[in-house]
Amino acid sequence: MEAGLRGDVIRSQDFPIVIRFISENVPGFVLAWNFVKQKWDDITQKFPPGSFPIQSIVTKTTSQFATEVYLNEVVTFFNSTKSSSRDMWCVKEAIESIKLNIQWINNNLDSLKTWL
Repeated sequence: MEAGLRGDVIRSQDFPIVIRFISENVPGFVLAWNFVKQKWDDITQKFPPGSFPIQSIVTKTTSQFATEVYLNEVVTFFNSTKSSSRDMWCVKEAIESIKLNIQWINNNLDSLKTWL
């Protein structure tokens, strides 16, 4: 991920793709989210806020979150950023998706346990 952000080994325009692939597996989505949080200032310097790469990075790193803990973490993180990240459409959409994931789990977990 670091090499993709730097753009020396992996092209910078491929950085969102690297994040997407890492975020698609269970241990990877936490790793990718933590990296994005740590490097957010660098990421927003490389890619303009609201751009497609930023949208992709935010969406992919938060898409598997389905707990109140992650919801609070995402909200707190974007509220604490220097830039107006919390006002970006993709951040609002990510927060709404996490809320929907939580709702889905709450509505279906018992049925899934019975079925399995």
